[in-house]
Amino acid sequence: MELLTLFYQILVLFMILLIGFIIYRLKVIDEHLIGGLSRLIMDVTLPAMIITSMSFDFSREILFKSGQLFFISLGLYFFSWIIALLVTWKMKITDRERDIFQFMLTFSNVGFMGYPVIGAIYGKLGIFYTSIFNFTFGLVVWTLGVWLFRRREGENFTFHWRMFLTPGIVAVLIGFGFFLFSIKLPYPIFHTLDLLGSTTTPLSMLMVGALMGKSAIRKMWKNKQIYLASFVRLVVIPFFTLILVLPFKFSETMLGVIVILMGMPAAANTAIFAKRFGGDAELGAEVVFISTLFSIVTIPCFLFLLKAL
Repeated sequence: MELLTLFYQILVLFMILLIGFIIYRLKVIDEHLIGGLSRLIMDVTLPAMIITSMSFDFSREILFKSGQLFFISLGLYFFSWIIALLVTWKMKITDRERDIFQFMLTFSNVGFMGYPVIGAIYGKLGIFYTSIFNFTFGLVVWTLGVWLFRRREGENFTFHWRMFLTPGIVAVLIGFGFFLFSIKLPYPIFHTLDLLGSTTTPLSMLMVGALMGKSAIRKMWKNKQIYLASFVRLVVIPFFTLILVLPFKFSETMLGVIVILMGMPAAANTAIFAKRFGGDAELGAEVVFISTLFSIVTIPCFLFLLKAL
């Protein structure tokens, strides 16, 4: 019965994704609206969800696990990058294509897909842990992620601390502060943020579906390298992640958050960063589409595997 409930929760998420795909194809929404929707999610609804989901009474156990998760996620990003280097080493591809594949293998979709899926399965504690993971993502993607696209240009790219102050990271810091000091927001404010945050899941899945609807579907199926990279992103990396973290005897929620987030499809930032920093944005969109499509099968498989452990 529990597995059936799990299946229904995942099915609902991907049905919303399908609706997003369809309404884009029917021109109900356009690229301009997708851009606005993306900003609405990342700047308003997701930060609201993070703050309310981190509204726990202080607990030494959760604090300790959060610290563990921060360092584990750092290690796993390094692990994913090493795999990305090994996988792309022998690929017969251009340097610009190699940049895309290394980025997509290193960074999974923690934001737009991670939060909705984890929230549906593991609730607010799962979102709390995802927020810690997303904090690490922000640090690594603005250092290693940018370097992956800029390394061949001979540019002296200057990092500035303001680059890390995204609304999501600020929300994590605020939420974690509330947790550390057991601060409770007044009911009207909390309820307002909670209501805003509750729209993150459907809006995120609609947006991912719409992004998939933008892609030139017929062309991308011919690129066999995308299949290989998607298999590594969706199956190999989460499988070895499970093997690496299983001996630590984490709780069901923490283990699930780690493995599922590492098994998410290519980050939407793959296409966004490629466009911003001179990479192959078209290939970036294609790897996001294909890996997201295949994740409809792989994510439930890993969830069922985790439930069986």
